[in-house]
Amino acid sequence: MTRNTVESRLRALAAEGDAIYKSVDADKTRESLTEEEGKRIAQIGVEMTQGENDLDAIDRRSGFEGRVKALKTPSHVPVDANTEPVAAQAESRDDFNSWPVEEAAQFYQIVHSMDTTRQLPGNVHADYRSLYEKRAPTGQGNLIDSEGGFLVPTSISDTILQHQITQGQIVSRTQGVPISVGNTTSWNAIVGSDRSTAAGRFGGIRAYRTAEAGSFTGSQAAFERVALQLKKLTALVYLTDENIEDASQVASIVNGLVPQAITYKIESEMMTGDGVGQMEGILESASLVSVAKESGQVADTVLYENVINMYARLHAASRSNSVWLINQDIEPQLNAMSLAVGTGGVPVYMPAGGLSASPNATLMGRPVIAVEHASTLGDKGDILLADLSQYLYATKGGIKSAQSMHVNFTKEETAFRFSLRNDGKSWWKSAITPVNGSNTQSPFVTLDARA
Repeated sequence: MTRNTVESRLRALAAEGDAIYKSVDADKTRESLTEEEGKRIAQIGVEMTQGENDLDAIDRRSGFEGRVKALKTPSHVPVDANTEPVAAQAESRDDFNSWPVEEAAQFYQIVHSMDTTRQLPGNVHADYRSLYEKRAPTGQGNLIDSEGGFLVPTSISDTILQHQITQGQIVSRTQGVPISVGNTTSWNAIVGSDRSTAAGRFGGIRAYRTAEAGSFTGSQAAFERVALQLKKLTALVYLTDENIEDASQVASIVNGLVPQAITYKIESEMMTGDGVGQMEGILESASLVSVAKESGQVADTVLYENVINMYARLHAASRSNSVWLINQDIEPQLNAMSLAVGTGGVPVYMPAGGLSASPNATLMGRPVIAVEHASTLGDKGDILLADLSQYLYATKGGIKSAQSMHVNFTKEETAFRFSLRNDGKSWWKSAITPVNGSNTQSPFVTLDARA
């Protein structure tokens, strides 16, 4: 049995298994394998395991044959020292660290081909000779492995460096709704966005004064429905078998990074999603109130008047749950923000101790949180006052993960697959008009662009 025969059989088995799963995915009426399909998948797994064992046996035999051949072959194979550098350039290559990998490998081979006199071959290329003569020590050193380089340990920290990003500040404050049956969840809501009319208050239910023995006046409530329908969010990562074997950390790193990437995508949609095939973001919601900038306000600024006007448009019942979500570029504006008093002014955001004290990080008593998903300074959405408990976020089963060596079997790659089904939006169909006053109110308030 040859290696090609075994690999051909494994490819056919992998294709058959993939076709079975694709047929299930294509059939929207079911989410699992039939009993017959399940048995065939199990059998494919057994046959593929046997095939992999056959490949291991073939490789072991090839390895023994190679060792026998090596014993009959001289261990030293002369290197063509006069080989011109693969990326020869006009500029000097005295800086070994700047050489392409291929050049570095050539130089390494040439140095190892030196005889016991520690002299480079006479026909070595001038660039290589120049580099060696300038850097070679007169005695023991680290440049040549045999002269001490082998003794220098290589240390790589187990810590993986990555930029720390503030995540979960948005999704953790929303109203989470688990879905256990089906892919849709609905709520009955009372109609009433215009409280300035009797029909807009309490769904239309009214109370009346009635004279003794007088007839009651009837009223009725109106309802509407708010629905969320699950949509799929996915991530797929390929790792070569060599990568998995040689870098033991890589699989755990991927398993840690993917949920972070998914959380980032979720929170991005919660801010700016258009609701088409994805969640509906706050900035795209019909319930959003956008406060106008001040007359003559300079571009890319945030004023004290903006803040108090935004707070005045936040629905009163939402104040205790609200937070300020800002682009971090706004912080200098907040620290310099002041209230005009006569011909001067007083700071309104700085703590009592000034720069020597820790920032309060609150406005109107509510937390100020810098998030990546806020718009750039000066654009609508760079500062948002939000009661995120009024945002509905539905999920089913959390993040699912699976891995398969069969997807790219012939490339010796393992596929790591992650998926999550979710949906979200504000349950408010619109901002509300108060009983007295013309300024609408909402649990979500932002500031118009200041370009």
